[in-house]
Amino acid sequence: MLCGICNTNISKYRCPKCSVPYCSLSCFKGEKHIQLDNESGKRQPTTTSTSEESAVSKENDIVEQSIDGNVARFEDVLRDEQIQSMLKIKSLQFHLSTILRILNDPQLTNESTMEGRREIANKKLCNLRIGGIEENELIEDFVSRVLTLLA
Repeated sequence: MLCGICNTNISKYRCPKCSVPYCSLSCFKGEKHIQLDNESGKRQPTTTSTSEESAVSKENDIVEQSIDGNVARFEDVLRDEQIQSMLKIKSLQFHLSTILRILNDPQLTNESTMEGRREIANKKLCNLRIGGIEENELIEDFVSRVLTLLA
């Protein structure tokens, strides 16, 4: 099935709010998709609840505390508008929180060492990136943006 936004590429995804098929994050976030959503009246403005903001803030605090000597560089990542925009997307929140749980909960993986949990979390992340068995373009875009900002 062709992308319902660009009508060029094969769609890989479907909008959870308006069900239009789309091929990439750029099509999903594009002006045409927003216009389609507004015309259909199905898409509601995205709002973040206080509990969601608190969870993101808590995760940001954990990230900052775990970085030794590079806090300023990671603060730049957290302040980046594209990163902030991506972090509002529920599917990205889900995948990042899953990786965070793998790192922090030894019972989840039956791995008592932090090194072992890091290896499992890294495998999960690799599976979510391009070419992985759970390939997710949003994860790839997020990781690429973080790596670009840290370079």
